Amino acid sequence: MQYRPAPGFSLIELLIAVAILGIISAIAVPTYSKYITDARRIDAQVALRGEAQKMERCRTESFTYVGCKPGSAQTSPDGYYSIGFGTPTATTYTLTATPVTGKSQAKDTDCKTLIINQTGRTTATGDSVSTTNPAGDCW
Repeated sequence: MQYRPAPGFSLIELLIAVAILGIISAIAVPTYSKYITDARRIDAQVALRGEAQKMERCRTESFTYVGCKPGSAQTSPDGYYSIGFGTPTATTYTLTATPVTGKSQAKDTDCKTLIINQTGRTTATGDSVSTTNPAGDCW
């Protein structure tokens, strides 16, 4: 009589498969999370560029930024950022987008605040920002 092993997987084979799956997950999950965080920054960019466009439209009508009020949007379209307007002068304004507290985007330390001014210059605050790269990897 010949010995025939039972069909199926041995415990060792199963443990190896689980270990490989764990290693792949340990690499994939943080990468995916960073990708989502980076993609959600577009929400702030869309809001800031839209509000900047409203400010420019107002200036072409009155030849000053004083009295111009950006749109009524207090948050970005998807709600991940709050939009700050500041007080415009005759020739300048600054718009900022800050992550909303309690939302997942608040954990973004690379780009804490996105900023745009009347010249269209984009800057940011956060870990990815430096003096040589004021917009960091945020814009």
